[in-house]
Amino acid sequence: MSTVKRKCKVAMLPPTNLNQKPTLLYNPSTKTLETPKHEHDYPATEYIKAGYEVYELYFYNDDKIKVTDWTLDEKITYKHGCITSIDNQIELERYAENSKFNVKKIIASTDTLITIEQLAPPCKENNYLGEHITVHMPKPTKSFVEKFIKQFNKRDKITEVMVDFYDVCETYAKLNGQKLKLSDKDNTITIHKVKESWDKGEVEALITKAILDYSTGYSKPASEWIKKHL
Repeated sequence: MSTVKRKCKVAMLPPTNLNQKPTLLYNPSTKTLETPKHEHDYPATEYIKAGYEVYELYFYNDDKIKVTDWTLDEKITYKHGCITSIDNQIELERYAENSKFNVKKIIASTDTLITIEQLAPPCKENNYLGEHITVHMPKPTKSFVEKFIKQFNKRDKITEVMVDFYDVCETYAKLNGQKLKLSDKDNTITIHKVKESWDKGEVEALITKAILDYSTGYSKPASEWIKKHL
């Protein structure tokens, strides 16, 4: 399977549940970010009592939203509660597909209490089609979190990144298109800095990709394709 890089946005928001250990601590006095230093898994509520603000990172894009997905309303990302799961078809139509909102699909997060459903792969012995299983949301690497903190404290907050996806065609999963590339070791995504320039070989690859996409059914305006891939 070939790998493609796609642009995704990054939001730093309060966690969905304050009973978990937070990933990021914001010190209002110094206006800096840090990670919890304690060995014990103290919940976010304890750090709030100590004067910190607590945050997690959420990576999101324009992928089509379906039932069981977690979403973020980009219009109210400054508010607690802008993150929600789409639990049924009614919520999908009323919320995710309503132009009144600007809802985006969350593809990865440091929030450890977010889980998603995915189709279990076929059994090797008899090619049995597995049922849906519940797994943890994919997450960024520890090194990216450290980089995010470093840049934030330099007053250069990271808001966009490029993330690796596979071009796939998996009949058993009825999946044609792109699938998030994950590390088998720790369920992390592969993140790159947003590019500002491209060499000749990269431009040729992008043109080839665009031609292939449009010849196989991609019908959105060119501006949408560019936004997705550059």
